[in-house]
Amino acid sequence: PKYHELKYQNIALNLATVRENVLDNNSTLVSYTMTEEYLYAIVLDDAKEKFLKLSFSDDDRKDIRAFYKALSSPTIGDSQQAISDLGKALFAKTLKKPLEGFNTENLSIIPDGELHYLPFDLLQENGSYLLQSTSIGYSNSVASLLELKSKKKSEKNRILAFAPTFTGAAVTNTNRQFGKLLYNGDEVSKISAFYDTEKIMGTKATLENFKAKTSDFNVLHLATHASANDQYPDYSYLAFTQTKDSTTGNILYIKDLYNSTLNADMVTLSACQTGIGKLQKGQGMLSLSKGFYYAGAKSLVNSLWKINDKSTVTLMEYFYQGLSKGKSKTEALRIAKLKYLETTDDDLLRHPYYWAGFVVSGDASPLNDSSDLWWWLWLVPVTILGFWWLKKRKSI
Repeated sequence: PKYHELKYQNIALNLATVRENVLDNNSTLVSYTMTEEYLYAIVLDDAKEKFLKLSFSDDDRKDIRAFYKALSSPTIGDSQQAISDLGKALFAKTLKKPLEGFNTENLSIIPDGELHYLPFDLLQENGSYLLQSTSIGYSNSVASLLELKSKKKSEKNRILAFAPTFTGAAVTNTNRQFGKLLYNGDEVSKISAFYDTEKIMGTKATLENFKAKTSDFNVLHLATHASANDQYPDYSYLAFTQTKDSTTGNILYIKDLYNSTLNADMVTLSACQTGIGKLQKGQGMLSLSKGFYYAGAKSLVNSLWKINDKSTVTLMEYFYQGLSKGKSKTEALRIAKLKYLETTDDDLLRHPYYWAGFVVSGDASPLNDSSDLWWWLWLVPVTILGFWWLKKRKSI
């Protein structure tokens, strides 16, 4: 029933409802619908709206595929020029007209068709990535975004972080082979500096432990292997540590998540291609992310291509640091990417493959309640005033 409701629900929406419940932080919503020859865009902010019909051809779809290939291949030289040229061309096709007259500080994008492969923050305006000035989040639909934002946020942030171990040997019962992840333990240790974190690492990072512990935490971080199955999307999976005495396998499929229940404000899938799967008309991208939404996650951080194990450690450290300061999830990820570029001197490691693959979808609001921040802002001057009063009294 839950799967059917989320997949097929039809909700009559009006602009007032969307503005009140979806648009925040001076944000602009851009919702796309793709046909064979056109790209339709509904653009909405807190004061105005417009509807556009944009020409969009097979050549434009080829440009998206070429852009994705250039971004997800860690090379320098010609690919950098291709990224720049295609980024400018795709901005002109998808965002230039929709954003005319609208605030671009915070964008919420609902893609369609091949646009699911497009990291919009890598599009270029006036010679610069949109990343420089714009925080961008994604959603499957306006209705699903309303549903996610309506869910109650946890009062306290606790992270369950998994870093499974892989020997590189074939797993007998599934005939799969996973290479070692040399840095996923470092990744989990870095993020634990910012939040109350239970680290499940090495041989303890089994699927059994994951299923047993998830209900006690509002943030899940999975630094592991993943595989996207384009032909049979329900069999896309995440991998956990396989132990000899385990009564279950080590593979978590999308289909296993449909009847699971999570109380997660955020799930970070720090693995390869967790946001990519089968592109199906009317349903969007059928990926691991979809499974976690069906299970109850409010927001997801996932990857568009095969990520680098080592550079991800740095990126995730910066991301959770931003979250701990009360930044929205999209703003924290934007700052993390920019900080990575600022602190990386190697030209090869500055290629987008190493840092640009992660995106935020769903409810992008901060993990930390802003009321907590205001409490601290009130407490500091009161404390200073108290010390001043005591000192003055002693002097008398």
